[in-house]
Amino acid sequence: MRCSGAAGRSQSAPLPTCELALYLAVTVGFHLYSFYQVFKVSRIYEKDLDSEFGFEKGFFIWGFKKDPTDFEWSFWTEWVKKLLLWTLLGHVIISQVTNAFFPKFRTWLLMIYGMLACFITVGYKGLAVILLHLLISFAVAQLRVPALSWLCSVLLLYSLQMDSLGKIQMRRTETSVPKTDLVCLLLGAVRIFFWWWLTESMLHFMYIHAIQHQETILESASYWTLGGLGFAHTLFFYLKYLLLYGIPSIIMCLDGIKPPRLPRCTSSLYSFTGTWREFDVGLHRWLVRYIYVPLGGSRHGLLRMMFSSAMAFSFVCYWHGGHSFMLNWAAMNWVGVMLENVLKMICAVSPTQEIIGRFLSTRMQRRAHGALGSVATTLLILSNLVFLCGNEVGKIYWNRTFIQGWPWTPIAVLGYFYCYTQVGIEYDRIKK
Repeated sequence: MRCSGAAGRSQSAPLPTCELALYLAVTVGFHLYSFYQVFKVSRIYEKDLDSEFGFEKGFFIWGFKKDPTDFEWSFWTEWVKKLLLWTLLGHVIISQVTNAFFPKFRTWLLMIYGMLACFITVGYKGLAVILLHLLISFAVAQLRVPALSWLCSVLLLYSLQMDSLGKIQMRRTETSVPKTDLVCLLLGAVRIFFWWWLTESMLHFMYIHAIQHQETILESASYWTLGGLGFAHTLFFYLKYLLLYGIPSIIMCLDGIKPPRLPRCTSSLYSFTGTWREFDVGLHRWLVRYIYVPLGGSRHGLLRMMFSSAMAFSFVCYWHGGHSFMLNWAAMNWVGVMLENVLKMICAVSPTQEIIGRFLSTRMQRRAHGALGSVATTLLILSNLVFLCGNEVGKIYWNRTFIQGWPWTPIAVLGYFYCYTQVGIEYDRIKK
């Protein structure tokens, strides 16, 4: 939903340069100092964490050991080194060669290579599961009955959550005419390498994933350290998905397909709505096109909008396995998105705009927008911690910030996120 009325004017209103410089200095300074505190805590507890989780020997950063406890990163990096890098490179070579010499047979040859790559990667059982899913989906789609297609898709998705099928896909891992732009390819490769180096560096300098399993450390850590851990988790997630999306994006560009925009940095997001629109652009478009709009969206009143959004978030929760922490995360995001949209509706009506315009200048409207954004950002970070670390970590952050730290800690947190939000608003204003 685009900003309109008073909200739109508040975003476009520039603030004094010295004021913006202060906000930027506070935002960057907090990030750096809190990360330094996490680095210190990681060094203090390194031996204890190493004995429990078995850190890996570092191989390029000043002898620091590596935290291997993020399963997703460890799984994908091993898979990339063993198989994915070479199968993706093979796809690029075949795509470019067939485009140059055998353009009529390009699609067929890529299909054959794709099946061969699946066989090498997941074995004949995994390939059979993939082909069976494709065959069933295609057959049901020919009937042109949306409800039946959805039922089939949900059942197939449920089958992927079954342990037996998961083991068949994972067992092997354990043992338009495209125009090539070499400059873009090289720049993309450099960016990929830089993101990978930065991600690996975080695993060596800050043991955030091992610390999240230690409630005693979280309960006794300083508020600076807690803040640094929260930011580090969200930034690590961002870097991880830059790589997971960045590598396929390069290959899509080589194949002449325009990929969705890469995820936006989490440190520039300051609302639930903006996060869902900007972080995973492809997922957002899919949810809007196939769930939100078909169920009514915002065209049939507030209640229909709430129902359509709830179904979209329910699907995302189901897609990720439907665990209790996923359910809590989805519920928090749904409430956040709904409150933001209701507030925008209220601000868009003429009486409200007249009252705001009478009592607040455009700069003060932007400052009020920043104050509201600080609340949204606080809750957004908390919901992300539930998503990334689980319910228990989310409870610890809630208790230490809003119960044990009341009232000064929440005031300090909201004050910081006010600066953080103003930096994000300025980024959006300049980008326009």
